Amino acid sequence: MFIEDIKTDFYDVLLGNRVLLLVHYDVDAICTCKILQELFKCDNISYTLVPVGGISELKSAYEENNEEIKYVVLVNCGGTIDLVDILQPEEHVVFFVLDSHKPTDICNVYSDGQVRIVYKDSEENIPNFDDIFRDDEDEFLYR
Repeated sequence: MFIEDIKTDFYDVLLGNRVLLLVHYDVDAICTCKILQELFKCDNISYTLVPVGGISELKSAYEENNEEIKYVVLVNCGGTIDLVDILQPEEHVVFFVLDSHKPTDICNVYSDGQVRIVYKDSEENIPNFDDIFRDDEDEFLYR
């Protein structure tokens, strides 16, 4: 699902909670991370920072650091893969994805709230939920 209000639906949710910050190695991610670190410092948000370079590093970083973590922020990583399927988190864990890589994985877009995408690209053509996840048996019944 996409975040509508970045302050209320993203940052305010993190206040007072421990955050796992998974950051890709690229320049944009590092700059974003530095900004988040300063914001976290100002608001006394404790976090664990782990740099990741690919899916295997992302998976191992999550597995090694997910104890007592409810919120995971992924910076320039995780948006193009089905996070819930690959990381298999507990139901209470929420992922906030800040990823400029495209295409955004459709399972992340239509997540019931466990995956929250902070950035929406208006040019990205995202199909309707029913067009992707409809039951093909219904089609045959109405023909």
